[in-house]
Amino acid sequence: ANLLWSKCESSEIDMGIHGNLATMNMDDILTWIGMSQRDGIFTANRLMESKKIYVSQGSIIAVYTTSYPERLGAILAKYGKINEEALKKEINLNMDNARIFGQILLNRGLIDVADLHKAIQIQVEEVIFELFGWRSEEHTSELQSH
Repeated sequence: ANLLWSKCESSEIDMGIHGNLATMNMDDILTWIGMSQRDGIFTANRLMESKKIYVSQGSIIAVYTTSYPERLGAILAKYGKINEEALKKEINLNMDNARIFGQILLNRGLIDVADLHKAIQIQVEEVIFELFGWRSEEHTSELQSH
């Protein structure tokens, strides 16, 4: 499995890491991201699973995952903020839509802003917690300068 740090917007890359989570674990990587004060997307891939951590000025601002239990809709359903039927309908209606799924649910009145913020917080925590269990995956990283 691979881990990758990619830059946002700028083509200037001045710092990167690569190796293996056995030698640089998620604790070290999160510390490095926070201390770097840079922007980017940290990507972790293994087998058929992918996770991304979006960072702005060294702070985590969002995550993405292909793991269904960690997806935003699944989290909202798990905590009773949207029912499974409505969730499946929205997923099917918006499969090809590039808009952010949480915003779609907000615009349709299916959730409120507080529910969305809480679900995003849970999603970030779950994705990062899951990455702590990834032990031997290869990774490379690049950072964008400010």
